[in-house]
Amino acid sequence: MKIKDLIKAYQPLKLSVSEDMEVAGLSSDSKTVTSGDIFFALPGEKRHGIEFAKEALSRGAIAVASDRETDSYPLILFEDAYLGLSKWSAALSKRPADKMNITGVTGTNGKTTVSSLIYEIISTKSPAGIIGTSGYRYPGIRGDFDMTTPRPYELHPLLAEMFSAGVKDVVMEVSSHSLELKRVSEIPFSGAVFTNLTRDHLDFHKEMDIYYAAKLKLFSLMGENARRPIINTDDSYGKRICMD
Repeated sequence: MKIKDLIKAYQPLKLSVSEDMEVAGLSSDSKTVTSGDIFFALPGEKRHGIEFAKEALSRGAIAVASDRETDSYPLILFEDAYLGLSKWSAALSKRPADKMNITGVTGTNGKTTVSSLIYEIISTKSPAGIIGTSGYRYPGIRGDFDMTTPRPYELHPLLAEMFSAGVKDVVMEVSSHSLELKRVSEIPFSGAVFTNLTRDHLDFHKEMDIYYAAKLKLFSLMGENARRPIINTDDSYGKRICMD
């Protein structure tokens, strides 16, 4: 796919490379970049990805996409680089999620158990897929990622593989990090489950209200024909969701 095709999904503020360049893939990890990829230099908690742009280019990246402007590298400048990565990842994989029924499960505890139960129930009727802490699985295939909810450029190709294998129903654990960093912003969830919210991940979210707001984003990503969400109202934050 060419850059000009990806631009239709999300318009950059500045483009210093040819729109006719072919894009092999996307990555936000300079160590996994391969020839023909676009390297997304994202803001991090301690360092900015632009610091690793030189390494990515040495590994074959054709451009650097970022929210930080620079004249040192072939640049694709985005207002929101996280959103750009999510939208371009979905577009590069031809938006498989739009053709699937994806249920997202979020909460501090119980995501893996609830996701597994839903997966097993669906599997009794039709081929199903699951993505989460224990890796991913669909008929005949198992694998792992290094995080609960994969990065967009890992997630959308995986969904495309599942769809090609005849899987239309997928259940996935959706972490607060993935919601905050827009990894799942291009998933029109057909269903959503909230388990609970307890004090955790405050090294990232800093405050419980911020943590809660991140979890709440799952419900804003539900598609037009989504089923009614399932919320544990025995949990105080579950009650709050129903009131908000």
